[in-house]
Amino acid sequence: MNQRTIVDNANRVGDILEQVQILNGLITFQYEHNAPLSSISQYEFIRATFLEELTELFRFFGLNLENGLTPKKYK
Repeated sequence: MNQRTIVDNANRVGDILEQVQILNGLITFQYEHNAPLSSISQYEFIRATFLEELTELFRFFGLNLENGLTPKKYK
């Protein structure tokens, strides 16, 4: 595994987590202020896209997010 790739992927994980935190706040705000569902859906779609990317990055590190955060099983 290339050290640069590890650092880059770890940085991207941090970036995505920050974006998800911001989106969670925006979604909550939208719900609390009775925003149109189309607006909420857009934020939820963006969040889901980030979570898909995060899932792939975690696989790179040998983690599986599909059934909760579980370590990769080695044989």
